[in-house]
Amino acid sequence: MAPPPCPAVPPPAQAAPEIQAVLAAIQSLEATMAVARALVTSGRAVELEGLEAEAARLAAALACLEPGSAPLLRPALDDCLRELERLDLALRLP
Repeated sequence: MAPPPCPAVPPPAQAAPEIQAVLAAIQSLEATMAVARALVTSGRAVELEGLEAEAARLAAALACLEPGSAPLLRPALDDCLRELERLDLALRLP
């Protein structure tokens, strides 16, 4: 069982609306990459321009947040990065 979150960091459901919106965008990008990976794994071609645009919008939104927002977003960003790494691997496999 995972330890409870640090009490100094409110859970995402209690976070400010802008944090919740960025968290939703991170999760959306992760889900989109998972679909792209599934398509690649099944032998289908994928267009990555949409992913690039979504990632650019997310980066711009992250840049607008207060620096103290990072602890709330780090787990979702870590998950998103892992999905990006899985997609990258799928794209590199013959």
